[in-house]
This record gives sequence, structure tokens and C-alpha cells, in this order.
Amino acid sequence: MVWFSTLDLRTNYKNEEQEALVSENENYFQQIQFTLLREKKPYLSLNATEMISLSISQKSTFLNPMGVFFSETLKPINYSADRGLIYQEKDIFFLDGFVRLKTDESEFLSDYGEYRMRKDEVYVRGNVDSKSIMKTSQDAIVIKSNEAFLWPEKKLAKYLGNTHGKIIKKHSYEEGLEFKANELIASQVDQKVDMLGDVWMKKQDSTATSRKGEIFLENYNKKLKYFVLYDDVKVLEKLRFKDKNGVQVTAERRGFGERLDGMMSENKFVLTGSPKVVQGTDVIRGNVIVLREDNDVVEVDDANSNFNIKD
Repeated sequence: MVWFSTLDLRTNYKNEEQEALVSENENYFQQIQFTLLREKKPYLSLNATEMISLSISQKSTFLNPMGVFFSETLKPINYSADRGLIYQEKDIFFLDGFVRLKTDESEFLSDYGEYRMRKDEVYVRGNVDSKSIMKTSQDAIVIKSNEAFLWPEKKLAKYLGNTHGKIIKKHSYEEGLEFKANELIASQVDQKVDMLGDVWMKKQDSTATSRKGEIFLENYNKKLKYFVLYDDVKVLEKLRFKDKNGVQVTAERRGFGERLDGMMSENKFVLTGSPKVVQGTDVIRGNVIVLREDNDVVEVDDANSNFNIKD
């Protein structure tokens, strides 16, 4: 889509369809402010420095638009951009250039955006950068991607392409998580993040990969799984501990399995699904293997015993 210049809103048309729009009856305004209603309810308020309204195609273009979208339950979404276009026949508002969208829980920055009013759906693309605050824990989730969909009423967001993010805990002494995936779905209602395709996760000196995974945001301080990775799980740990002589030792440990459960409150990983752990020349197998951070002890539950990994 080609937008209007700041000097003349009627320039920069590049194709026949746009040339046809120029021939329509145009109404030009400056410093405009209005609210659109549907069934006596507001669904869009707008301020702009300039506006051209095309009567036949029911399209209006704006410079420096800013205002509020309203969902069916009047949930507000504040927006601003360099340029905008409303296509009233299809109830779509296009935004372009330093797009900013803000709800009660989240803020999105991008190069381009669309508000699809009939679907209560927001689409953004280009350098998408979002930050959401969890109401219960007040933790922040920062996610970046190529594009994203937002459903404000459902408090749901879906991120696609070069997707990566991190969880920043409210308290600085609590550790967070970094993660990547081909696709991420974040739900404020369920307090959960779903990760699909080429999943990568980092927790301090430990990294893990898998095909899919989940993060359960409410379970950080509980003796419950905080995250779970599924399918072709691989774990790499950098261990730092003291040997029996009190000498500081650095070692590497690798784990493999079909599922990995992470308990943040206990600093442990639980491997299942034909799990295997390798450190140096030692290989340990079992039905359930428990790994603890910076601890050279490997717990194998089905054998009901502990094994010290030796170099």
C-alpha cells in the first residue's frame, strides 16, 4: 500500500486504482477530530493533522492519526501512527509508519498495522516489538517478531516469524527466561505461552531445544512445572561446582529425551521419554532423570538411587 506524503495528501499514487480514487469527489480537512458510532456505541475516535475523504469509495486518509479503537464491549485500544486510511465499507483501519498500539495489558510497536473492526482483530507487521504485564504477578513478557495478531477481547496474541522473547520478573533477584520459536501464542487469560517449531529456551547457564513447548506463568514459585518442552528435547548445561577436595570445577552436561519439565522454585529439570544424560565418558539412562542446576548429582528415579558423574 502506498501512502500520501505530508506535503500533499493527493500525491504518490502509483497505479490505476489509486489514480481512479483521485478523480473522486475529495474533501480536504485540517486538524480534524471525530468519533464513529455503531448502534449508538463508539467504535473509533480519531484526531489527525490532515484528512482527505473520498466519497464514492468511502475511504479516508489521514496524517498523524491518533485515537482509540473500541471493541464490542468498549475495551479501548489506543493507537497512533504517521499515516492512516479508513476503508469504511470493510470496516478496516490501516496504519503505517511508527505504529503504536496500547491496551490495558500490552503495548505493540511496529512499522504497519490494521484494525479489522468486524473481527475485533489487530494485525501488525515489520519490527514488531511488544511488552505485556501479567496482572497477577506483574511480570513483564517482551516479545519481538516479524508479524503478530492481537485479539483484545480474548486477551490473546499470536506472533509469527523470527519470534523471540524473554520474561522479566518483577523482583530483580528472581531469574527470568529467554525463548525463541517459529510461532508464539501468549494468553493473558490462561497466563500461558505456547511455543511451536524450532523452540529454544535459556535459563541462566542452561539451554534447551525442542519442537514445541509451554510456559505456565503462574507457577514460578510453586512446586509445579513452570515450563515444558516436548518432542526431540536436547539440554545443554554448564555446571559449576566444588569437587570433594573443595576445588571449583566447570563441566558440561547434556540431556536427551521426549519431554522436559522445568521447576523454577526447585532449580531442577525432569527428563522423561527414554531420557539419557551424557557427561564426559559417562552415560546414564532411565525412565525418569532429574537434573539440578550446578549440581553434579544425577537422580534416576526408576533406580531409586543417585549417581555422581565423574570426569
